[in-house]
Formats: sequence, C-alpha cells, structure tokens
Amino acid sequence: MQGFKLAAAIAAISLAGTITQAQAQSIMVPGSDSKDFSIRCEKEGKITLNIQDRSGIDQMQVARFIYVTDQGSGRTLLTFKRGFTSASEDGSHLTATNETCSFLQQ
Repeated sequence: MQGFKLAAAIAAISLAGTITQAQAQSIMVPGSDSKDFSIRCEKEGKITLNIQDRSGIDQMQVARFIYVTDQGSGRTLLTFKRGFTSASEDGSHLTATNETCSFLQQ
C-alpha cells in the first residue's frame, strides 16, 4: 500500500509540473494597447502575415492589443485585434519554426 501511495504522489507531482509548463505567459507588445501597429511575418523570404497601411488602395489596416505567446519548439502564437482604420476584429497567427515577425508603430 505504501508503494501505491508513493506512486500516486509522484504521478500527481509530475502532472502538476506538466500543467505549470503548459501555461505559457503572454507578453503584450509595448504601446499596442493605445497605438496602431503593423505586423509583418516572413519565412524564407515569403510574407506569411501582413497587416499594414496599404497606401495604393486607400485602406489602412491596423493592429492593436498584440500579445506574443511562446508555444515551444520555435513557434509563437500572436493574438491581436485588427481592422481597417479601427482594430475591432479578433485575429491570431501561429508562426512556423524559423518564421520571424516584426511590429511597427504606425
């Protein structure tokens, strides 16, 4: 019976450790709560996400409330509000390994 209690305790501790690791912390891009930003992600020279001023077509895409969350294995989850002139729609992007993203205040 002692062995069972010990095994159960070890299993509970292991599970608690796994849950703690799974709770990744999100970091807000500084200023994105009050200013408009553009987001551009690229992998191997190809654009994978592009939220920015599209001057030629009179449409200003903006992003606000941008959060970056490490997902492990070189991947990152971006969550944000996006829209034309006003960021009101939810958006997200899960990067691939070796994909880079930049955030510029507009």
